[in-house]
Parts: sequence; C-alpha cells; structure tokens
Amino acid sequence: MRAIKADQAWAAGRLGSAGVTVAILDTGIDYNDLDLNGLVDLSRSASFVPTDDSITAHFFPTRNLITDYNGHGTNVAAQVSSKAVAFAGVTSRTTLIGVKVLGQNGSGSVSGVLEGILWAADHGADVANMSLGASFARAGNGQAIGLINRTFNYAKSKGMLIVVAAGNSASDLAPDATFNAYCSAPHVVCVSAVGPVTPTGSPDVFAFYSNFGLGVIDVAGPGGNSAGVTSTWPWGLDSFSWVWSLCSKTLLAGFQSNGTPILAGCQSGGFILGFIGTRQATPHAAGVAALIVVNIGHGKPAQVKRVLETTADPVNGTRDDPFFGNGRINAARAAL
Repeated sequence: MRAIKADQAWAAGRLGSAGVTVAILDTGIDYNDLDLNGLVDLSRSASFVPTDDSITAHFFPTRNLITDYNGHGTNVAAQVSSKAVAFAGVTSRTTLIGVKVLGQNGSGSVSGVLEGILWAADHGADVANMSLGASFARAGNGQAIGLINRTFNYAKSKGMLIVVAAGNSASDLAPDATFNAYCSAPHVVCVSAVGPVTPTGSPDVFAFYSNFGLGVIDVAGPGGNSAGVTSTWPWGLDSFSWVWSLCSKTLLAGFQSNGTPILAGCQSGGFILGFIGTRQATPHAAGVAALIVVNIGHGKPAQVKRVLETTADPVNGTRDDPFFGNGRINAARAAL
C-alpha cells in the first residue's frame, strides 16, 4: 500500500465511498470476514458456478451463494476495500459485490465470466475486477471473440470500467495471433505486476512471472515477487513478497470419497492466506479506480481509465513501456 502511495491518500481523507461499487468477478467472497464484514452488498451479488452452488445447497445452506471455497476471491476483494482489522485495502469504504464466476478449483467457463460481466454492469458496478484470464488463437475463433467484445462494449455503455490481470506466464502479449482474455478485449485496463525481491529493495521490480506487451499493458500494480529470498514469519521461513488477506472460512482442502467437502481449517476467521500474481496487482488498480470515481462521478469509464494512467508513476521514464505501461499506479495522485 505504501508502494502505491495509498497511505498518503488515506492521510488526505481519501478512503473511498460507499456510493461507489466494485464488482469482484472471482471465486466468491467470504463476505463476513473481519476485514470485509459490512462492505459486501449481498443483494446485488450472484453466482454463475452451478457446481459450487450445489456444494452450498447441500453442505452450507446458511451461506450466500458467493461464499468462497477457494480463498482467491476473498484475497482480491480485500485489496480493493477492507476495514483493515487485519490487512488494509486501497480503500475502506467502497462497496463490493461478489460475482462468482470461478469455482472452488479456481476455474470457470467463458460463458460464466461473460454472464458475470453483464450482471455487474446491470447492477450498478462502477468498476469490475477480473483477476482471471485465458488465451486462445484468433484464427478460427472470430465468433467467440466477437461475443466477448460485444459484452465488453456493453459494459462500457453501462458506465462500468473493467480492470483485468495481464497473466502470469512471463509472455509477450503484443503478438496479434493470440487473443488474450481479457487484455485483448476493448476498453479494459490491463495490469502487470511489480514487487520487491529483497526485504528493503525497490517495490517496483517487474515481477518474474508477469506477462508484458508494448501497447497492451496499461499500468502496473503490486502483485508480489520472488528471487529465492525468504523472510522470517511466525510460521518460519517463507517468501516475503506475498499479498496477504484473511483466509476464507469456507476454504476447502478437498473432498471425501463420498463427496463431502473437507474444510481447510480457516473456520475461526483468524487465519491468513497469501497469493502472488498479476491477479493480486489488478485489485490494487481497481481500488485506485474506485477512488477516482469518487472524484469524477459515475458512468465515465473512459475518463477513469485516463486518470488512472496519467497519474501513474513511470518506472522506466516513459509512459509507453512494454512492462509497466504508463507506470506503477499512484493512489494519492489519482485521488487528490
């Protein structure tokens, strides 16, 4: 958070607004964990993962359908907006809606993702965070690409900005032969990842796993990094450059032979979980976008994107960089 100057935004009173909504298209959200309780609007949340819905109906009938069996969505949501009982998010007042498009195994269908985008756009989301992705050849897939593009165009027409992860394959996204879902879709903010590789080093080192691409990457955000460096944590030596959150209370470790789910041990709500990737960089950018909406108003996704880009800090001295795009996001400059 200090790397993106979020602490300076907070000091200036820029904490976000409950009147701004960010949709989290992911594995769901542990909506009543200590950092997120009261920030998630369940009345506008929805699941598009039938297999998870069946698990909920049979084994967790008191839980909302967006309950998170994977942990990833909860981690992502808390980077955007958090009450900071355990971990701070970019904002502390932004309203979240959970749009479950990925299941307990972390995967989902393109149709479910597109349904989730439409749902978010139709239910008042100012920003949608998509910490997910895939890729496929453009040749022979014109119909699918056309459907994706129409969906993203519709979201823009409804006033919703979509922020997407660049992906974690250390690949160049610039070649046109591949459609990179969803950085190749129109109107999106495509986010690469940065992170420190030593405990006291620069937070703006390009992440070893992050995809890149000239003209494709819009901005960079903190996603964690690694160079074999470890740090001492209460549980022992581990990679220090992770993005942390509270662990979802319904995180699953697997299933018994009869199909009964096995909880991973996070039921108390006090355990933490770390992730690393462009999927963690993306919600940092979505949180900054939510701060921008407070300033410029609803229904202006192109303007929000422009402010997000022009207020970023160029890392290599240019705003046309294949790794950092316009630069690493700066919450204080964007929000003031």
